[in-house]
Amino acid sequence: MNSIAGYYNNKEQYSPSGERVRRVVQILGNDIKGKKILDIGCGNGTMGKALKEKGAIVFGTDISRNAVEKAAHVLDKAFVLDVDGGDLSVIDSDYDAIIVSEVIEHLFESKKFLLNVKSRMKKDSVLILTTPNFLMWTNRIKMFFGKFEYTETGFLDEGHIHFFTYDSLKKLLSLTGFKIEKENHIIHPKIPHKIGILRPNLFAFQLIIKVKTA
Repeated sequence: MNSIAGYYNNKEQYSPSGERVRRVVQILGNDIKGKKILDIGCGNGTMGKALKEKGAIVFGTDISRNAVEKAAHVLDKAFVLDVDGGDLSVIDSDYDAIIVSEVIEHLFESKKFLLNVKSRMKKDSVLILTTPNFLMWTNRIKMFFGKFEYTETGFLDEGHIHFFTYDSLKKLLSLTGFKIEKENHIIHPKIPHKIGILRPNLFAFQLIIKVKTA
């Protein structure tokens, strides 16, 4: 199938790392029992399963039908949806939290997407956003030496349409009417965490941010 949906339908690596799951659960906080959470880009349901173990009610959506079929076995509900520039009115507006993990870098219209997500949020709901930090120090070194090649997974995943840095992500969130509540980035393993959190634009491996509507 020669389409975006077909591309992701055939993706083999469709599960978040254990560290990313741990940090997303951590940034949500301990009081999620009974909370209704939507995982956009749920993949095989790994993230949602960890949230359900904490007592949350978790719905998931993904562009990949294969991924949704797997997620449906572990989440309360899972459905297929292409969120890139599309109408999100089919998504309920009663979620306590919406997770968008490693999704926005795959979208053509990331600004429009965030505005659409905001329209589905309650006043007191939160959005958890994660994306790779393109200007992490190791990437800067590689580019300095002229090394830039797309790969099947990782920072230069061939499915990445936009590259985000800590500063560009904060700017996008501000432009779309969000305010940052908390950050819980994954710091590069060779960098001491206390140093890494002081310079996330340089040392964060994955950016993980919790926001609310401004």
